[in-house]
Amino acid sequence: MNGSNESKIRGAIQRIAENSVGGDAVLLCKVLAVDNEAFTCDCEPLNGDSPIYGAKLSGSDTDAGAVFIPAAGSTVAISFLSDSSGFEAAAIVVLYSDLDKIIFRGGSLGGLVKVEPLTARLNQLEEALQEIKQQYNSHTHPGNGVITSQLLTKTVDTTGRDEIENTNIIHG
Repeated sequence: MNGSNESKIRGAIQRIAENSVGGDAVLLCKVLAVDNEAFTCDCEPLNGDSPIYGAKLSGSDTDAGAVFIPAAGSTVAISFLSDSSGFEAAAIVVLYSDLDKIIFRGGSLGGLVKVEPLTARLNQLEEALQEIKQQYNSHTHPGNGVITSQLLTKTVDTTGRDEIENTNIIHG
């Protein structure tokens, strides 16, 4: 993330924190370390308060929903959840200035496709297939000069980016 975007996000996080109820509901912090297995992070509050250890990155202890993994050194906003007696029960990260990774529904399907290189590669394969088809169809047999009798007639269209891209989820 470039510096300009990060400063805009940091400013937005600060405005949200300043406007929160009582001023203490959200705390801006610098990420010190991330535990990718427990889905927590350790943070240092920008106001000089004591470090926060084990701030939750997910609503559960699994990666079944969406888990946002912040970059070390980035700024996050921490909200404090309380139990019914008002005792602070958990710190949870609610906003991020920079992310290292996002895990959706456990991540078992792997990473998101890079659409432009995939489309280019598919088009190369489709062009190669067309060339093989043309060579096969124009092949003559040595000795008798007869053209191959069973021609390949099925066409292979070039894949369009819009055929394989879901623009509701974008990445870069």
